[in-house]
Amino acid sequence: MYHRVCERGPDTRCWFERGTAVTPAALERQLAWLSERFAIVPLEELHAPAGAGARPRIALTFDDGYADTLEIAAPICTRYGAVATCFACAGPARGGPALWFDAWYAIVHAGLGRRPWDDVLLRRGVPVAADIAACVGGGVKQWLAALPASERDTLLRDLAAELGAVVPVAYLDLDGLRRLRRLGWRIGGHGVNHRHLSDCDEPTLVAELRESRRLLVDVDESGPRCFAYPNGAFSERVVRAVAAEGFDFACTVERAPWTEPKARLAIPRVFSRGDAQIPHPLLANVS
Repeated sequence: MYHRVCERGPDTRCWFERGTAVTPAALERQLAWLSERFAIVPLEELHAPAGAGARPRIALTFDDGYADTLEIAAPICTRYGAVATCFACAGPARGGPALWFDAWYAIVHAGLGRRPWDDVLLRRGVPVAADIAACVGGGVKQWLAALPASERDTLLRDLAAELGAVVPVAYLDLDGLRRLRRLGWRIGGHGVNHRHLSDCDEPTLVAELRESRRLLVDVDESGPRCFAYPNGAFSERVVRAVAAEGFDFACTVERAPWTEPKARLAIPRVFSRGDAQIPHPLLANVS
């Protein structure tokens, strides 16, 4: 499981601190290592029949639908003969606002360390975060995540305006997702705006999944329908709803190999982050 692929810099610090970004050089090293040891296949082929002596299989996924998936990750994957699944949020793909945590990270980049930072947060009722780690993984982000979506969006717009923050991250639109699809990649659903589906009421849950399914139709995804639970938030109720909307596979963020083929709607993944050659320690001893 990957997210952003970008260089380190002043406007990408939060993603690297959070672990949701790798550099292009790191992705190159990791794919070189993976391609020597695994057969890199589309998600739905992980459990296809294989002959004796076949190499273990691995599938690559990129969450959230960032533009650098097409611009940076896809050419690197092509060099290794690999295709992946891009799980795109329907809201940004259709020109909607940035995902809330990306908006927050832009605010952090614009304000953290500047003199008015504490004053602005306190005036808006936001818990003060003194360092970047607290901003991306500590109490302040958890506080923001717990707010009702409309209240949080208003708060973030106000903070961005007061601190002069501009969200630099770009997302793949429908044309970009179609281009990725023409490269042989799969396009999967990831909700509309990255909501925790297990917290949604029934009408909202159905709407999130239905819009995800409609996105796949609009980007010419004719293969098996795949979905990734935003933030890994799923329950038996959510799994039933995903199945009812016609999705064939669904990915979690639970760390493990996928050893039970029947668990097609609760596929575990390992989170690839950092600059190490081995994307995750669980992969080191697979044979």
